[in-house]
Amino acid sequence: MIQDLADFSWDDFLLQVQDRTVIPVIGDGILLSDTQTVSQVLAQRLASGLGLQCAEGIGLRGFAGQFLDGRGKYKALYPGLVKAISHPLPEPPAVLQQIGAITDFPLVVTLGVDPLAANAVRAARGVTQVLAFHPRAAPVPDLPKRLKELTAPVVYHLFGKSSPNVDHVITDEDLLEFLNRLHNPTLRPANLFGDLKQHHLLFLGADLPDWAMRILLRLTRDDLLSSRRDYSEYLTGRPEHSRLNVFLNRFSEETTILGATSEAFMAELFARWTARQPGPVGDPHDPLPDPRLSRGKIFISYFSEDRPAVNQISNQLGEIGIETWFDRDRLELGDLYEKRIRNAILNCDYFMPILSVNIMNDEFRFAFKEWAWAIERSYGYANVRPFLLPVAIDNIDPNSEWIHEPIRRAHWGHAIGGTLDDATLNRVKRLVRDLRKPAP
Repeated sequence: MIQDLADFSWDDFLLQVQDRTVIPVIGDGILLSDTQTVSQVLAQRLASGLGLQCAEGIGLRGFAGQFLDGRGKYKALYPGLVKAISHPLPEPPAVLQQIGAITDFPLVVTLGVDPLAANAVRAARGVTQVLAFHPRAAPVPDLPKRLKELTAPVVYHLFGKSSPNVDHVITDEDLLEFLNRLHNPTLRPANLFGDLKQHHLLFLGADLPDWAMRILLRLTRDDLLSSRRDYSEYLTGRPEHSRLNVFLNRFSEETTILGATSEAFMAELFARWTARQPGPVGDPHDPLPDPRLSRGKIFISYFSEDRPAVNQISNQLGEIGIETWFDRDRLELGDLYEKRIRNAILNCDYFMPILSVNIMNDEFRFAFKEWAWAIERSYGYANVRPFLLPVAIDNIDPNSEWIHEPIRRAHWGHAIGGTLDDATLNRVKRLVRDLRKPAP
């Protein structure tokens, strides 16, 4: 499906971004200057370092092919690119600066071998972990944790990172080899591909041949593209009548092809995302403005062993003007008790299940009933706003079979030891602030 920016469902997409269910996948086809892409600039620098000319508009893989056609030795390309990148690079382009500034992107995947994406994220958010896939590395570099558990941003180079060695993509053969290795489930990074499969993907400047793009999309989904799935792909900057578009229109209902450049799309996304931010949060203990006191109530569901942590979380939220409700005694019996709990869940604005290893202690826990009622209610908020706000208070396995699937898939917050971290506290504060905004 091809959509113009004017027809794009911005509200739905921004909710996905704010819920941290979107992963940007950035290629080197984004503009580094007014007229040249990152790939074209690197190709010219590489050609100059090798004492050659590079035709206007030729990208890195295109120049590598010409170099090999002229009987150049392919091993000269890799140290040559290192030298090209070692020269002072321009500032990261606007697209990357905007990606770096959007804090709801904890993971950024880049298809480029240059450091521009990492530089942009690091400049905007400070300490950033940079990882790169190497087809023959043992063990395979992988995310340290699943995305919902990341506490610092990660930039992952899916096609390797520039070095003097032949371990990143410059030539078409490199591209084929990387995709071939990623095709093997035992060789690909498990955490990374688990997250790619279970998140929406935003492709920006993915300057790949049609055949490579089809394979990459298939790998990230780990299933037929024609299969129904819960997560979508958004592609920018693709020619309107390309063969890839024809293929995706036939076989992938969940893919949206945006009839706009990556630069135009990101400029609009960044403006809309910025407008939704509450402004500087300042002291997290500052009370929220409260024009409608009845909005923003949070029901906290927990297991009795976790009550001390829940008390801390409730107090922390109360100090900034957010009302919480939880059963302080955990009297898990009686029809009146069940009715009172269910009514509270039906009347709250957000449901916060507290996740810890204690969920595995008994076969039956009343909190699981609370989860079921909340999950049933959450379906009414599909594509409207988040309702489930899970918070992990220890190192519980995010893939534990004890955790109901909708809660497992929701964006998790963290309160290790009972103290909400800054990212979780600010997210909850933003959600409540948005809910309390006066109706237009």
